[in-house]
Amino acid sequence: MLQTLRRYNTAWNFFNHLSDESLFGGGLDITNRCNLRCTHCYWWRQKKNPDLDDKQMIEFMKSLRRKGLKIIYLLGGEPLLRPNICAEAGKIFDFIMIFTNGTLGYPPVNNALYSLSIDGPERVHDKLRGKGIFKKVTDILDNQSTKVMIHITVCKSNHDHLEETIEQFVHRKNVRGIYFCFYCPSVKPGDENIEKISLEERDGVVDELVGYRKKYGNKIFFTERVGYYLKTDGGVEQWNSLNKCVTKKLFEFYAADGQYKYHCAYGAEAECKNCGCSQVPLMHAMKDRDFETCLMTYRDYWAMPYYDNFLFNAFAKYKIEKSG
Repeated sequence: MLQTLRRYNTAWNFFNHLSDESLFGGGLDITNRCNLRCTHCYWWRQKKNPDLDDKQMIEFMKSLRRKGLKIIYLLGGEPLLRPNICAEAGKIFDFIMIFTNGTLGYPPVNNALYSLSIDGPERVHDKLRGKGIFKKVTDILDNQSTKVMIHITVCKSNHDHLEETIEQFVHRKNVRGIYFCFYCPSVKPGDENIEKISLEERDGVVDELVGYRKKYGNKIFFTERVGYYLKTDGGVEQWNSLNKCVTKKLFEFYAADGQYKYHCAYGAEAECKNCGCSQVPLMHAMKDRDFETCLMTYRDYWAMPYYDNFLFNAFAKYKIEKSG
């Protein structure tokens, strides 16, 4: 009961924070280390300071909570190279999301949702992440009980294979849902930028994704209103620059040495004009009080399965109070 009330309060608070664009959550690289060298990732190529040690990292997370951050995204590197830090985060924050490549399993963490990065069917995933990685992560996924989110970064290599990828995961018993972002290129020239797709190309993919939600149902986490904020003839220009980014107002991002990341989770080299972050259009759609997006976000995404009415109640309360 206490957990239910805690999550209800978190949902209600989040609506208020969306309205006044005040700080609510954050993203933290808990390590710079990664056990893969994905070809489309420019993060591991950058020089970085050493990680905070375990004691320092735990104290730093507690300081973020005291600052008002109620939810945290655990990033890297590969966060599960530090499973003890993930476990401690679950004790500190109301909700955490752990972004993983899926090669290290899914240890139990309180208040956590796992996000598994999948880049396409086996031939595409292995091209970008290494031979045999797809089989390894799907074997691990299928032989454990934790329900995870599938996170697909749409890029040149996979944008023609999205439905094939969806088909391979949407019916898996341990898949909670599938959500999408678009590859965010680096401002520095490099081989990884060949994965960039133009904003005009993105328009067509957005229409596809909206269609997949209609075809496959609620497991596809991409609403029409979210799509609007990714399209050139829609709302993309309302947010695709650093000074317009609503996520920067609601979230703070920190590197593994505890230093504030002035830009965002992608780091200082991210090209904002072609940003494909899933969170910004999601936040805008929620700020519009788009019911489908709000319901999807809390019932099926942030809220755990046994809190299925969590967002509905919070949203209904908001509408009643505003109309009264």
